[in-house]
Amino acid sequence: MKIAVATDDGASIRKNHFGSSRYYQIIEILNGEIINRELRRNPHTETKDDGHPHGESGPILELLEDCSLFIGRSMGKKSVAAISAKRIDCIVTKFETIDGAVNNYLNGADRGFKFYDADAGKFISCQKRELKIGLV
Repeated sequence: MKIAVATDDGASIRKNHFGSSRYYQIIEILNGEIINRELRRNPHTETKDDGHPHGESGPILELLEDCSLFIGRSMGKKSVAAISAKRIDCIVTKFETIDGAVNNYLNGADRGFKFYDADAGKFISCQKRELKIGLV
């Protein structure tokens, strides 16, 4: 599994929209352990005056097509719905660092995360997601 985390510096999670990040830290997970990291530059931030391709998830999906989970601190409503429709999970977090968010996620933490539920069209707690899909 590969996780894409929105970042501008490679260490902290971007506070603003996922799609306007300068980079994406790609973290590859195998058996609950981090086995690889890659920093990908987002060339699409250079195409708009404000650096944010509003509602345009296509370029981000192309760049991150091998990832199955996106983590950011903020995601636009149109983009997150389009990304989720492609069966890619989207999670927003309150954690400020990539390592903090990923380690807590891998350890099953519920606090500090919200999962986008495409059926409900909104973010819900990860615990509610687990109940919904029968993990608890």
